[in-house]
Amino acid sequence: MIKANIAREYPEQGRICAYSDKSLFLADYTEQTKPLPVKRGVEIFQDVPPADIRYLALQNDVHL
Repeated sequence: MIKANIAREYPEQGRICAYSDKSLFLADYTEQTKPLPVKRGVEIFQDVPPADIRYLALQNDVHL
């Protein structure tokens, strides 16, 4: 049920990392892009963290 709710609310993110065995980096651009015409929210990166913002790292060193 939780997985289905997440997929419904964030369909684009589920396609990116549904079966990732790599480390993930989560960055929230919501406040940073508030005054801009193109808004960004939470984005998920694999392998390479973003260089322009602080992020939450989910390390997966054993590649589970």
